[in-house]
Amino acid sequence: MWLEFWFEFIPQIIFLMSTFGYMVIMILIKWNTDYTGKTHEAPSILTTFLNFVLKGGSTEGMDLYGEDGS
Repeated sequence: MWLEFWFEFIPQIIFLMSTFGYMVIMILIKWNTDYTGKTHEAPSILTTFLNFVLKGGSTEGMDLYGEDGS
């Protein structure tokens, strides 16, 4: 029982919290960024998240954080 807890449940929780936690952070950043007049520049969170999962961590596409990382 304890073996399953430490080597199955805990890694699953870490994985879920890291992937969906990253998506929540992206949502909060997008909500707090003003895209007035330039909605075509707003990144797609769904596309970014799918690329992250399906393309082995690649986050290609429109930058969420800006080109200088800020």
